[in-house]
Amino acid sequence: SLPVGNEGAGVVIAAGANAQHMLGKVVGVAGGAMYSQYRNVPASACIVMNEGTTPAEAASCFVNPLTALGMVETMKMEDHTALVHTAAASNLGQTLVKICLADDVPLVNIVRKSEHVELLKSIGAKYVCNSSSDSFKEDLVDALVATGATLAFDATGGGILARHTLGSMELAANNTAE
Repeated sequence: SLPVGNEGAGVVIAAGANAQHMLGKVVGVAGGAMYSQYRNVPASACIVMNEGTTPAEAASCFVNPLTALGMVETMKMEDHTALVHTAAASNLGQTLVKICLADDVPLVNIVRKSEHVELLKSIGAKYVCNSSSDSFKEDLVDALVATGATLAFDATGGGILARHTLGSMELAANNTAE
């Protein structure tokens, strides 16, 4: 059997002598085997949430933020200046939008629905391309030209969207070649 749940959250109901300040607090935890009613973990594995945060809201406080930070740091380490992200309306995508805004990193977001375009724009995203739009390919090339994005993180597992993204990167590079 495989214990499931890389991360989770809950209310601390018991604590050792050095962690009494956590009693009654909502914490996020990355400790494995988190899909359970009760879990005994070291206090150092917990992040105490702000007052008013629910366990449901805290349940993904590790993986998505660290993944988004890793994407931005990979971009920087590999000397890219902008990113493309698919499935951008996800929690990970929304986190990435916020990090890129804070770090002044141009981000091209690819979504599948018009309501996702509005969602991302409402949190500050500048470039949002709807893959179900008739103008998707043109919109994507325009966003790539505007941002200079040369690195994409594909959350959809390749296929036609990856082909369109890479093809559009080639077109954008040709449009800006000197």
